[in-house]
Amino acid sequence: MDDLERRVEQMLADPTQEVDPGLIQELMALPPDYPGLDRILAKLSAAGGDQPASPPLNIGDFYRPGGERYTLRWPLAPPTLALLSMPFDALDHKTQFYVLFQEWTRVENEAVMARIGGDLEGARTLFQECLARAEQLDVPELKARSHENLASVYEMAGDRQAARAEYESATAERERG
Repeated sequence: MDDLERRVEQMLADPTQEVDPGLIQELMALPPDYPGLDRILAKLSAAGGDQPASPPLNIGDFYRPGGERYTLRWPLAPPTLALLSMPFDALDHKTQFYVLFQEWTRVENEAVMARIGGDLEGARTLFQECLARAEQLDVPELKARSHENLASVYEMAGDRQAARAEYESATAERERG
């Protein structure tokens, strides 16, 4: 366990302690391949709601060869851009998929941080972006997780009807997948 993970545990151990905005910013700036990021996010997700954190995903399990290249609909994050050796449009289909999948993960992480920090509107907007990104990739599991995350925001806001609709959408996506 590294220092960052230890600081997250300390913050979560005391429910009366305010969320540390500096720590949240530090977490949001982490690259997607940061060692231990999955454990940190699982702890934060578990602290942010009643449902258990979803297990980490293996990108390779969701890639389907073929198809047209992807269109870049959102700007890539600086850490992602730093890793690319060529423009997004020049990448092959598989590499584009991997980049966009990682970007979905990054936005989901940002949304989780917003939700934990109490910014429900910001979290809702980001989880809706996750859903749009998942639809572009056409990955039912990403769509389902996006719906579940939206449901958690609606639950926190006290809108049970909207939460129920999102959970139903998540179930439908998993059945399609």
